Amino acid sequence: MFEAGHALTGRALVADGLIPTPPFFQVCLGMDWLAPATPQAMIFLRDLLPAGAVWSTFGESLALYPMVAQGVLLGGQVRVGLEDSLYLNEGVLAPGNAAMVEKAVRLIRLLGAEPASAAEARAILGLEPRA
Repeated sequence: MFEAGHALTGRALVADGLIPTPPFFQVCLGMDWLAPATPQAMIFLRDLLPAGAVWSTFGESLALYPMVAQGVLLGGQVRVGLEDSLYLNEGVLAPGNAAMVEKAVRLIRLLGAEPASAAEARAILGLEPRA
């Protein structure tokens, strides 16, 4: 979801039984003309989600890692990757997704949390384990 209307639409779809529970929402921040990559915007959008929703967040470009930290602090899941930012640090292009994940893992652990394992991530998202 990129703005409040998306959260409200999702909430209505859940209430009408059109989306199974718990629903999953991706809070996307920092794109031009949409919700800014700020703690206030993340809190606002998170608070619009239906009760029990699973949510994840990311920030566009250089807002990626600040929004990783904010998402962890607010109890959400996070994502990183070249789709959202080409940079590992300001002015430093990421050599690939693995370096971005490694940085996110360090940041998550610095905040006193532990990243989900693959099995835990599948469970959080309600996905069946791979055979």
